[in-house]
Amino acid sequence: MGAHDEILKSLQMKLQQVSGVIDTLQFQVRQADMEINGLKDQLRLKDQELGALQEKFDKLKIAKALSGDTEQKRDAKLVIQKMLREVDKCIALLNR
Repeated sequence: MGAHDEILKSLQMKLQQVSGVIDTLQFQVRQADMEINGLKDQLRLKDQELGALQEKFDKLKIAKALSGDTEQKRDAKLVIQKMLREVDKCIALLNR
């Protein structure tokens, strides 16, 4: 019976070690998930900032084009016409 007791104790120790490793890994996974969520939030904010800056840049391009030479004014008018067509499409979709 002594050999069986030794084997049983050995198995119990190994199970405790495995359990400890599992706990450690689960903790690391939770930490990684929190970090991922934080990075996703940062990315979302950066995307919003980028969108706002892109919109501001587009407005500045139009303003500069309107104050420039005739070719730039023509380009600005084309951009404005394109925007108006997009707005008209949106209105048509809303009216459905």
